[in-house]
Amino acid sequence: MPTPSAELPGRWNATCARLAICVLLLAIGLQNDTPTADATEAAAPRPASAAEFALTAAEITIDGLRIEGTGPAPGDSQQRTALRLSALRALARQLAVQAPAPAGRLAITCPADCLVAGRPARLYVLELTATPVVAGIPTVPITLSPTFPLPPPAALGILQLPRLTFRDLRARLTLVTSDLVATPTTRIDLLPRG
Repeated sequence: MPTPSAELPGRWNATCARLAICVLLLAIGLQNDTPTADATEAAAPRPASAAEFALTAAEITIDGLRIEGTGPAPGDSQQRTALRLSALRALARQLAVQAPAPAGRLAITCPADCLVAGRPARLYVLELTATPVVAGIPTVPITLSPTFPLPPPAALGILQLPRLTFRDLRARLTLVTSDLVATPTTRIDLLPRG
């Protein structure tokens, strides 16, 4: 059976980016069943539960990363505590997003460079694992979560890291907000359950 897909060339403006996020969140909200472990391929991100999605990237470079604290994402009916991150700009290579959908899994892939920018862009993270790259050399993987030891709130307001690069990023998120998503090609697929 052919897989429905769409190729979206060119640049998305802020309205299109918000529309894509709304479609993704709608698909998450309609999900009643939790995918089984069989539904996940070995290289795919861990399946997301209701109102959360999985994001992976081979490499991501983030400008102006700031940890803003913890708390639920706006509109999260489950009020789960998330780690709130913000960034002025992020450039991701081989970005992929998967979320549960009524008929399977919704998969959005961006094989080339994908730019996310905002004033700032915000991520509400349940768990993020990645390998920091220092002077072009990968270090050891780190994991960030809402239980990650944070500096005092006063220090969070002034701590902004100029540029960070991570490889093999895998994250479980509840929400991403941004003003701009630009990508040369984006593919949207509805994947059947395994």
